[in-house]
Amino acid sequence: MTRITKARAALAATSALALAAALAAPASADSDRRAYTTDYPVELFYDNQVTGGVEDYVAFVGWTAADFCEYPDNDSPVASMRVKPTGESGDRYALTTRVHAEVYEYTGGGVFDFQEEFCETGLPEPYATGTGVLRVRGTSAYEPGFTVGPEDWFIDAFDAPPPGQVDRSERNWFRGSLRAADGTRVQVATYAEVPTFYGMPAEVSIDVWGGR
Repeated sequence: MTRITKARAALAATSALALAAALAAPASADSDRRAYTTDYPVELFYDNQVTGGVEDYVAFVGWTAADFCEYPDNDSPVASMRVKPTGESGDRYALTTRVHAEVYEYTGGGVFDFQEEFCETGLPEPYATGTGVLRVRGTSAYEPGFTVGPEDWFIDAFDAPPPGQVDRSERNWFRGSLRAADGTRVQVATYAEVPTFYGMPAEVSIDVWGGR
């Protein structure tokens, strides 16, 4: 299996949003319910095709299109996720951080089509690049006896547990003023809502408009 095919399989398995799904791994029982922070690889991508049926842009947030093409051999940017256990079988998690973003004009399909067209032949020039603020908010649900802590809250999608042991519902959104190739500034806003990591997202969008 080629690296591109392997990456696409991983992408599909994580609801076409985060390449390394934020899923939990088994750990020993822990009665400490205090909030903690844990490392979270910021590897998100968006297009308007998956739920909007429009082919206009693809965006990479937290990493670059080149990183996307190299997955899973890329260097993963990491941010600190705050996790607050709730009861005995769940948690709430949240992240707010400044990250890099790239937007590409693309009318040939969605992000997977972009991958197939450019990852092996060479990437086009981005429409806009820069930094902005990413926010992630979500909840986790674990089966009884399935507990996690700071060291094992995150696991790569290749090693994800089967459905039923753990699931997560998440919203993530980005907003930034990015510089276009001609030097002007454009506003970029992305949004994704994923009710389960084992199904399709409910909503994914990219909005791009001019001005500061």
